[in-house]
Amino acid sequence: MDFKCKEHIIYYMLSNNNIRLSHYDYSFLSSMMTLVHDKRNITEGQANLFTRLITKYHSQLHSKGLEQKLLHELPWQSNVVPSLPEYTSARVKYLKEENLLTIEVPFKKDFINKFRGDNVAENWEWNKDRKRYEATPSTAALKIAYKTLPQYFDTIYYGEVKKLIDELERIGIDTTIWNPTLIESNGEYSIAASNDILDDLLKDTPLNAEPKTLCMLARLGIAVDEEIIGNNPKTKFCSEYVTQVDIEDMATVATWIVELECEKVVLSRGLKSASLHHPETLSVEIIKHLENNQLSFIQSPMYEIETDFTITANAMVMQYSTLQQEVVSNRGALKNIQIINRRSISVT
Repeated sequence: MDFKCKEHIIYYMLSNNNIRLSHYDYSFLSSMMTLVHDKRNITEGQANLFTRLITKYHSQLHSKGLEQKLLHELPWQSNVVPSLPEYTSARVKYLKEENLLTIEVPFKKDFINKFRGDNVAENWEWNKDRKRYEATPSTAALKIAYKTLPQYFDTIYYGEVKKLIDELERIGIDTTIWNPTLIESNGEYSIAASNDILDDLLKDTPLNAEPKTLCMLARLGIAVDEEIIGNNPKTKFCSEYVTQVDIEDMATVATWIVELECEKVVLSRGLKSASLHHPETLSVEIIKHLENNQLSFIQSPMYEIETDFTITANAMVMQYSTLQQEVVSNRGALKNIQIINRRSISVT
């Protein structure tokens, strides 16, 4: 085989399974072949990585009668340019005409493993033809780019994206609210990091820190700023969709449940059957507090709750579990309450 340049080696290694390549090396060489075909520049970094691949696969190449030393000495036909930031960095842009956020990155195996393999890039899709990641502009998509890319590359932001990132960094990006959150400023309440769906749902809803408002927002997945919650246990209870309640506080919490206009309390996991901490005793105590506040209740296992929406549509689901157990959240409920028991026990 009479190779005249390194481009010929690329064609050979990708053709007819001549060389058994790893998935990532195949992706890199395919990207290189696209650059060569389009007569685009190759960076010094890409050229050096290709040199290392010749060394990596020298045994297979040798078995085909190709000597590593001679392959290394072949020239490039393509123009090899210095590894400037525009070729080695991640580049994030907003394309107004297409209404797209885009990410262009040089090939890096660790980044691909993280970005594609761990569901990090759930808002981003790979455009194979244009060799870039694309996303509909959103807070979530920009957050993923901002948090992930610097772990692997120097990151360059362009145009409108750069202006936005610069402003966020100016005010302190660590304090930036990325997820929908109720905030207060000068006595006015608003939803930071909202979206079109939430804006439509809340267009006729006055925003405030009243218990029923906080409970409704929590049900929609909207957080409440810590400045609003402060050290107020009632506000914390109302603003959490899945919340913990110590059995010692149940008398007070029952009055809050009444205030939230809950129609029914469903006593479920751990409050229907016996367990190590004698939850049947806790059940009796909880039922007493519910009855003292004229609250309706039923005792039902989780599978009935999950299959009967009428049970949970205007109900709070109450479960007992240890601090180490994860509460089973039921999305149809008004609120999910995890009863915990910090009382000391006597051991005989």
